[in-house]
Amino acid sequence: MTPRTEATLNWIGAILLLLCFVIALGRVATRVVEQADPDTKLIRFAHWQLEPGLRDAFDSIAREYERRTPGVRVEQIAVPERVYTQWLRTRLVGGDAPQLIQWGIGASDELLARFFEPLTPWLQAPNPYNQGTDLEGVPWRETFLDGLSGTFNQNLLENYQVSTSMFTIRMFYNQDLWRKIFGEIRTPETYEEFIVLLQEVEDYARRTGEVILPIAGSRVNAPFLFDNLYASQTQRLVQELDAGRNLGADNTDMALALLRGEWSLEGEASKSGFRLMRSIGRYFTPGFLQLQREDMVFYFVQGRALMASSGSWDSPSLRQQAHFPIGVFVLPLPSAEHPEYGRFLLGQQSETVNTQGPFGMVRGSDHEDQVIDFLQFLTSKEANQIFVNESGWLPSIRGVEPTPMIEPFMPIRDGYVPGVNLTLNNLGGDTSRLFQTNLHELFTPGVSIDRFASTYQREMLRAVRSDLERRLRNDATTMQRADTVLPALRALAQAEGSEGDAAGHAFRYELLLETQIQQEYNLLRLEYELAATRAGS
Repeated sequence: MTPRTEATLNWIGAILLLLCFVIALGRVATRVVEQADPDTKLIRFAHWQLEPGLRDAFDSIAREYERRTPGVRVEQIAVPERVYTQWLRTRLVGGDAPQLIQWGIGASDELLARFFEPLTPWLQAPNPYNQGTDLEGVPWRETFLDGLSGTFNQNLLENYQVSTSMFTIRMFYNQDLWRKIFGEIRTPETYEEFIVLLQEVEDYARRTGEVILPIAGSRVNAPFLFDNLYASQTQRLVQELDAGRNLGADNTDMALALLRGEWSLEGEASKSGFRLMRSIGRYFTPGFLQLQREDMVFYFVQGRALMASSGSWDSPSLRQQAHFPIGVFVLPLPSAEHPEYGRFLLGQQSETVNTQGPFGMVRGSDHEDQVIDFLQFLTSKEANQIFVNESGWLPSIRGVEPTPMIEPFMPIRDGYVPGVNLTLNNLGGDTSRLFQTNLHELFTPGVSIDRFASTYQREMLRAVRSDLERRLRNDATTMQRADTVLPALRALAQAEGSEGDAAGHAFRYELLLETQIQQEYNLLRLEYELAATRAGS
């Protein structure tokens, strides 16, 4: 390279650097002007969804809202998942958080109570953006597929978020590779057919010398599948221990029953669940519990694994990255007639509908009424249809139609209630950590099912007690907080003012009073049970 050429390239580099600086400065200046413009209301919402299509879907909804409401600008902030917790806490404590924040990663009741506004008062009224639809006049809460039961905070006794989607677990498969191995596509309908399929994939790999795994897995995705497998073996157990006759697995009841010795991880049903998990786990990527989600995706999209187990949230990104068509099927569980696993089953499991991807409003937000208005538009039937069409995710609002691509992910409504999983359906932090840190033992050569069950049972008793004692302390704190709120709501309901405000305060008072009575009963019962099992241990 001649000195003249080198000098020219240096000048070009300097000019490009200066151009980038000017563009960046211009964008910052534009944002400052927009934020300072008294005629423009800026609404910002943050999330960690970097999957393909998600940001486009949110952007389309934001632009449509801006078109309908002149003088309002909506800006989305996409934050990488790995730094979301630190970003969230820093922004909240620093007082410069966006008005709307997606809740989940880094969540805690302390942050929720301190920094977020309860949405309960608005949820009782109809969503104005559903006018002209079959949801016109329906309370905002009831327009969600689960009535927002999945986002109701049992400790704080409030709804702080509204949801945008729901998720299910499915098996993804490489259609080209499937035809190459089997000649035609016929997905398994029974557990027996699924096991034969897995064995035939291994036989094909040995026979041809090709590196093809039956299932790509990771520590992030595999546990969802294992939850379903283990829960299938505790179906009958849950019904036998259903003290409240809830037709489901109440995690507190199951935890207390475990402490009382009414069931055990060393019991036959539980050990059958471990065997079922091991029977499928042996076909996953070797060392899968040390792998991250990105490793699972790499094995699958590179054609080195026939299948991958993951949730509906991964469908858009897998389809975008794969160079082959992807099919989807439901993992076939053993039937009640299965000679080994059938005696613990009731039948096919239904799938619980819990809406996810919730957004909450930060307390003291600028333009609060406008923020609520945007949140109502975001979760209207029309906007949720836009979200579903462009994101490739499932809906959260009643009556929204799934696209043909996501139809296979719609929840299975027919069937029996699932049993309980190894985290006791997310009982608490210690129980969940125990699952994450001990699961590898189940797939370690030389570790018997009996040995794994014995170790897990011993550690589980400690974790369950720790989580329940923490819940006891949190519930006591919550009721102390409600003791001050209840008189205030009663006074507001009786005060002179608009009839609508008084009715709203009266409704919240009655709801909170009823909930607190139930909470006080649950707290006293939990306190008694923990003391009794501690004395008997």
